[in-house]
Amino acid sequence: MWVGRNNFDEVYPDIVESIDKCTFLAIDLEFTGLFLSKDDQSLFDSLEKRYEKMKYCVQRFIPCQFGLSIYTKDGDQNRYNTKSYSFFSFPETQGNDIKNITVDIEAMEFLAAHDFDFNKLLYDGLPYLNAEQEAACRKKLYNGDRIELPISFAEEINETSLKIEDWVKKTKQNIKRDASFIHLRKDLEKISHFKPTSPQPSKSKNATSSNKTNGTCIKTPDSCPWGTDSIDLESAARPKMEVDFQSISINQFTHYLILRELRERFPSVWIVRDQSKFKIYWVTSEEREKLVSATFENEIESLINSCLGLTKVIRAMIAAHKPIVGNNMMFDLVMFFQHFIEPLPVTLKDFRGKILEYFPAVYDVKSIVFNMKKDCLDVEDFLESRDLFSLYRNLKDPEFMVKTKFQPSIFKEKSEEKKEDEIERPHDAGFDAYMTGYTFVRIATLIATKVNWNDGPVDWPDIQAALVPFRYKVNLIRAAFHFMDLAAENQDRVRPFWLVLSPRNNFEKLTEDEVEDLLAKFERPEYRKINDRQYLVAVSSFRTVRDILQRFREDKNYKIAKYNKFQHSPTVRKALWAGFIFCSTLSTFLVSAIWRY
Repeated sequence: MWVGRNNFDEVYPDIVESIDKCTFLAIDLEFTGLFLSKDDQSLFDSLEKRYEKMKYCVQRFIPCQFGLSIYTKDGDQNRYNTKSYSFFSFPETQGNDIKNITVDIEAMEFLAAHDFDFNKLLYDGLPYLNAEQEAACRKKLYNGDRIELPISFAEEINETSLKIEDWVKKTKQNIKRDASFIHLRKDLEKISHFKPTSPQPSKSKNATSSNKTNGTCIKTPDSCPWGTDSIDLESAARPKMEVDFQSISINQFTHYLILRELRERFPSVWIVRDQSKFKIYWVTSEEREKLVSATFENEIESLINSCLGLTKVIRAMIAAHKPIVGNNMMFDLVMFFQHFIEPLPVTLKDFRGKILEYFPAVYDVKSIVFNMKKDCLDVEDFLESRDLFSLYRNLKDPEFMVKTKFQPSIFKEKSEEKKEDEIERPHDAGFDAYMTGYTFVRIATLIATKVNWNDGPVDWPDIQAALVPFRYKVNLIRAAFHFMDLAAENQDRVRPFWLVLSPRNNFEKLTEDEVEDLLAKFERPEYRKINDRQYLVAVSSFRTVRDILQRFREDKNYKIAKYNKFQHSPTVRKALWAGFIFCSTLSTFLVSAIWRY
């Protein structure tokens, strides 16, 4: 189901209820880009280095779609029910500190090729704020800081102001002439000098959308999201008017700024928004002060609540404390954290700690499949796949279901958009999240049945116990490690060892062009210069290491050796030489001193 501004409020309560009752949550994100350059993914990257690179990138790209698939075990039945959602996400101009975003052309072409709806993203994308952005936004609003309106609205605001100004002039004349407005005449002279006051915000640290109105009773249409719920503004004795505003489809933050601008321009009236128009009421200075005081906090908290948008779903996920499942999800995880939760911590250690705090378990389908294939040779062919969609198709195959025992049924609950729900849309975040959850259930059941002694369907606690070796292990693409263990402070490297290429003649130099030609036939090697004679070589598979060693074993001009930091690292060798020189000098000094003594 696609979710945007237009239907978020309608489906949000059901989403929260489903999250609270679910067994696990599968997620997926689509973004405006991944890495800023090809060097951002390297087989030489340590875990800390890769985290630094991803942290830098996600601060520049944004998530444009968030997919959530909610999987719930159906009591004692061997069945899971699932609901899937695609949330379009786009930051608001004023409520967010994001003013510029980076767009990768290749990423946009990829999304376009998979029918991504860019119009829905821009016109219906949900706003979001992380914790730091929310605090900054709240502080600005409560302090009354000036927030500039987009220039594009200036002309329409001025036109609206002229209409209100004309009405105010006519109303003043009517008040002076008409006896029915005698109660307003005394206030008329001082209104023009009235400057609305800004009441102090509530002292509560956890301000939420409250209904406090400082004892003022305001009566206005229920459709007004801001403005009033006390003082009888609809009284027949009160002058009033309505003004259409053409740009009423803009975001709520801009609505609020326009409303605030108009109120500041016209201190003799009270203005509220009512769907596609503004309602203007003539008020006394005393009523105006009461209205400002009564609505100040409610308006701000209502505004912040609207700016949070998608963030509210993520906070519901964290509050429910459910396991999270993704596929090849390391970049998804840091993007998810940076934009929806809080700014990424400076260090990888702190990031790991935060993930452990927020989620009881994180499972990566890609990492599980990579590490379990050797123990599932009977279905190995089904686990071989290029991408998530291929794996999903393989695990839906009836032959796989026959070969594996006690696989549960998976029931996909359909929304009102039945036709949309039935379409398989790879790289739509909602469908990708559904596929992620589907493949996870199939693979997790396969693993659990192999370690479970009972000859029958496995329950969720059995699956959790069987998946302990895979928990918090997230796949990494082209790094010095196959995966990142988010629960481990220290992690053993499992990639193939590095190699050192050099000429056999100790007096010859080695150029980068030579290295490129020598390694061209091998699968995506990477190399770095150590010195004029040596290049460090890294590859992604042990098979490629064997092929390279075999290739240069009897080569007359070049030799290859296993990298040894004591022998090949310039930094370590300098440190060793420095230590040797220091020790030699110290020994000479001591011997000399003893000899003199």
